[in-house]
Amino acid sequence: MRLNAFLVGALAFALSHVAAHPLGISTSIERAEDNLNAFALRGSTPKSKDKTKDKDTKAKDKGKTNGEKGPSICKAPSKNSRSLFARSKFNCGDKIEIDRKEYTLGNELGSGASGTVFKLSDTVKGHKAVAKEYSHVGEGKKESQNLEKVGQLITDATQKDGTVFAIILDMVDGKRKKLYDWHAYDWFVKQNNNKGSQCKTFMRAVREAIAEEVADIAIQKGLVHDDFTSSGNVLFEGESEEDIKVTLIDWGKTEEVAGRSKADIKKMALARLEDKRYPLNAFKSKSASPKANAFSDIQCDPSSDLYDNPWQ
Repeated sequence: MRLNAFLVGALAFALSHVAAHPLGISTSIERAEDNLNAFALRGSTPKSKDKTKDKDTKAKDKGKTNGEKGPSICKAPSKNSRSLFARSKFNCGDKIEIDRKEYTLGNELGSGASGTVFKLSDTVKGHKAVAKEYSHVGEGKKESQNLEKVGQLITDATQKDGTVFAIILDMVDGKRKKLYDWHAYDWFVKQNNNKGSQCKTFMRAVREAIAEEVADIAIQKGLVHDDFTSSGNVLFEGESEEDIKVTLIDWGKTEEVAGRSKADIKKMALARLEDKRYPLNAFKSKSASPKANAFSDIQCDPSSDLYDNPWQ
């Protein structure tokens, strides 16, 4: 009623001036409409803003994780990071207990048949960490032992419901990068349009560095990493093919040294890395082309379908 009265009054005022100012009707009506719009906005805008602000605040508070300086939102896990057989009991935002202290799980980083990895915003014993929830207690205990051997385990944490977590050093930092995030790879491979002798020379050096690390750890720790052909399990440092440093992560799949020499293990690793076929994993929701091994010279063939591979 109040708006209608205002509009009627404004229009009457405009029409009363038409006789004296025959060219002023348009201007008068436009002013009346402007006044009406201003009045309507004054009555509705603050309420609308309050709703938006309240909605945003609730969403941010819902995703807030322990120890963070500001609010964050738990992101839905990528479809390409999840296994068909992933069976996680916990989710981002849930609380877990580590050495009698409560921590909040951050975003999910990846999930497979063996378990699910979550980011932790709080440090654990002074270290940046991730938490891996295991689908099977036995597998969790085994990998925890492997991680301890290679110096990547902070602690393990069994929850009240029996769920086993391994609290692992967060190895992906400012220095160590996965293959496709590594600036040296971008320079020597992508900048050369994935072709030419420089690309092949660089990829040969990458394979050599991985095989050397696999063999070194096998002899020093008695463990042979069995999933090093997956680019997600290898981190890189270095500026060129001459100073590549490798860190192996995800120690769920290993095999025994079984009396093999360092040379034997390195030869085995190189053969697998050179094979252009990608080892398909039946537990993934999508499968890569069997031609797509990330560390082979397929990288230097721009016609390959490597770059449609969601698991690299």
